[in-house]
Amino acid sequence: MSKLIYVCFKDPARCTPEMATKLETICHRITPDNITPRPPKVVMSGNVIYGIQNPASSIKEQDGSVLLGMAYGDDENWWKPGATIPDGSFSIFRSDEQQTELLTDVVGSRSIWYYHDEEILIASSSQRAIVMVLGNFEFNKEVIPWMLSTGSLGPYLSWDKRIKLLPSDSVLRLKTLGWEINLTSNEVKFEAADLSDQEHEKNLMTALTTTFKSLKLDFSKWVLPLSGGYDSRGILSMFHHVGTNIKNLRAITWGLKSAINQSGNDAFIAKKLAKHYKIEHKYFHTDLSEEPLEKLLNRFLICGEGRIDHVGGYLDGFEIWKTLYESNVEGIIRGDVSFSSKAAESAVEVRKTQGLPLCSDFANLQNYEKMGFRTQQLPANFFQKESETLEMWRDRLYQQFRMPVILAALNDLKLSFVEVVNPLLSKGVVLETRKVTDSLRSGKLLFKRLVKKISPNVDYATSGATADAAFILKSPAAVSLLKKELNSATAKSIYSEKFLEYLLTNLETSKNKVNRIQLFKSLLKRLLPKIIINKASKISSGNSVGVNTLAFRAYMIVEMKLKLTEDVEVKQFSFK
Repeated sequence: MSKLIYVCFKDPARCTPEMATKLETICHRITPDNITPRPPKVVMSGNVIYGIQNPASSIKEQDGSVLLGMAYGDDENWWKPGATIPDGSFSIFRSDEQQTELLTDVVGSRSIWYYHDEEILIASSSQRAIVMVLGNFEFNKEVIPWMLSTGSLGPYLSWDKRIKLLPSDSVLRLKTLGWEINLTSNEVKFEAADLSDQEHEKNLMTALTTTFKSLKLDFSKWVLPLSGGYDSRGILSMFHHVGTNIKNLRAITWGLKSAINQSGNDAFIAKKLAKHYKIEHKYFHTDLSEEPLEKLLNRFLICGEGRIDHVGGYLDGFEIWKTLYESNVEGIIRGDVSFSSKAAESAVEVRKTQGLPLCSDFANLQNYEKMGFRTQQLPANFFQKESETLEMWRDRLYQQFRMPVILAALNDLKLSFVEVVNPLLSKGVVLETRKVTDSLRSGKLLFKRLVKKISPNVDYATSGATADAAFILKSPAAVSLLKKELNSATAKSIYSEKFLEYLLTNLETSKNKVNRIQLFKSLLKRLLPKIIINKASKISSGNSVGVNTLAFRAYMIVEMKLKLTEDVEVKQFSFK
């Protein structure tokens, strides 16, 4: 619901009213255009000044320290530098006269970006905010091949080459005396405990029970996004299992208008689950908004800062999140889990399923260096270790990369509107998953066993309810917009003539196919065995990135470079 810009000066005299005004301007500028936010809050404390965009009541503040998100369990001293790190879904910024600390939770579910030099430490949930404080922008060309191959910024990269992403389960310490920073990160290591399957199951259930008993949520202010799969069903069933009163809990599901009545669909199953538990359920339509597509995509980039290309669920123009915000919903209870559901068939497939394919993995990107792009290098700590099985490596990449980069970016899209808590990613649960055998982790086997034991006899979904962005990007409006932006001066300053020519001459246009294809896919998923569906999916996707998808990713790079450049140039901002 809120984003933070946190500035620590070596010289306290630089905490001035002028800086306070600048932070207010920044808070306004990173707010989406479809809501009326609460006034920004700016606080000065010693050598620290911070601004909170759209401040929510759930934010914790004490003596110049701030906690965004939620901590549960033993969190009494969360605000004291050097104190024990609590459990929860959070980012923590804390200071005293001796030091400043930045802390991420065990999986980095909320991102902290930071910049440090000999005079200043800037930390924020927004890259754009840091650039605006600095007053200049240095475009990071290394993100280009990663965005093209993955649809994300890649491994811990940012739009500005000076800004860094704090890894998951980490503490960054700045000592006031000496002004040096030190980064400590806990290792992500999978090592199976010598236990029976029954003992593993018991230990995981204990960790889940402890977490859910510690959650103190006012269900009049929180909602549960409910699908037809295992994850969100697991949350609902766990609340019931530990004796939580769920009569005031509301469930929501979103997708295409046509999906709610399709048997086997996420929306259809979610409705049945809500009825079983006698809780309120509301279905939101995510069919394409009537607003101009350019406006919708601009809002998508404002809310997510271009970190991820998953636009399909937001083509309603963020109407769902606007509605929740204006209904005084404080947050959502997400069902992200620490088990990867993907098979580990080969090294290439492991990288691809965790969101780390390289340009060299795709036929139409293999010559990316000849097109003028920087060499794409996978960081050393993301390669498979000699001691790791493919399954261990897959799950380490899931927790070390996919969660803090891909899933955190998806959370970021919602954080301008609502808070997010991830109980299935509590520290106790995550650490327990690292002790489980490969076979019990693969396909989320152990987690699914637990959910089946405590959930009602309601079918599981076989298909999703949201639109397929690949087909939306082939609409005449999308193709027209992509062509316009890829012919711009900014695009020509980033890409080679050869690359732009490839995109512009190969863009595909189709009309009125989105819903029909979605319905056809849903039908196939209900009728065919899963193994056939998976094989067909690999064949249909081929070994190339779809040209329209590639063009959209190139468009995102162009637009974010423009936005960050404009951020630097804006001296005063009139917010409406």
